[in-house]
Amino acid sequence: MNGTSPRPSTAAVADRPGGRVRLSTEADVEDTARFDRNSLKDGLRIDDGLLAPTTSGVLLRVELPAARLVRERIGVQDVIRLGRGENGAPLAGLSDGRICRVDPTTLELADVAELPAPPRWIGWGPAAGLRPEGLVAVTWADGPPDHDGGRRDAPSAIVHDLAVGKTFAPEARPTRLLLDRKARLWLGGDYGE
Repeated sequence: MNGTSPRPSTAAVADRPGGRVRLSTEADVEDTARFDRNSLKDGLRIDDGLLAPTTSGVLLRVELPAARLVRERIGVQDVIRLGRGENGAPLAGLSDGRICRVDPTTLELADVAELPAPPRWIGWGPAAGLRPEGLVAVTWADGPPDHDGGRRDAPSAIVHDLAVGKTFAPEARPTRLLLDRKARLWLGGDYGE
């Protein structure tokens, strides 16, 4: 180069995965958008491995400790969340609101429940007091109306206790959830304070 640094481009790059851009210095520059379709966004340990949904919604089965991909399931609906069901069976939450039992060997799915929105958390609550054992899930929903009738931008959570057929909405959207052995759902939030 001639010792001068190129000025920023004045050309707008359209929304595209890649292409060429001409800088104000008359130089052509290649640009490429990269997306790791198999980056893991959740994980659930199984006998000899790991089940994991990816950012592109694919369900993977990985053999451990070798970290070798054994099986990949690409479906019409994205797998977005994993959890445990009855007797520790792996469950998958899908982008259409279904919760399915996962066969850890074949990655075949069997419907267990359907929610009005995609599940953000899935767990199995043990029997406690009058509550029978059963599935508990959390979804996000539009927030309740604010004081002037508009909608809040941030979603709130809805807890679905499918064992008893009840739902409730906590005051704030949780960032962490835990269902303990006494069937108590603990909700926690880190809001950057």
